[in-house]
Amino acid sequence: MGAAVGDVNNDGWSDLYLTNLGSNQMYLNKGDGSFVDATGKTATDDRRWSTSASFFDYDRDGWLDLMVLNYAEFSVTNSPTCRIERTRSWAKLFTLHVVMTSPLLSLRRPSN
Repeated sequence: MGAAVGDVNNDGWSDLYLTNLGSNQMYLNKGDGSFVDATGKTATDDRRWSTSASFFDYDRDGWLDLMVLNYAEFSVTNSPTCRIERTRSWAKLFTLHVVMTSPLLSLRRPSN
């Protein structure tokens, strides 16, 4: 669905985060033209319908933080007819999750 590029481990190489309908993936650039899948190590495998992501230094600590935007709750096995009621707020359809990075690449999930 989307991609974000940023140097999450401050090694000078651009890393890649991919959003999907299903598990998202984090790939760390090895600096030799290849990437290693670090999704499990970084706990960034959000299985919701993620539409976009962005890296930025939210807390200004010198390490990039990851923001992931998730769409409406959806499952292929249980896909109801999609419609929006006039009284329903658009804000309720979207969820925003900020996942912070640290020097050790241990990412904290938001509490909820």
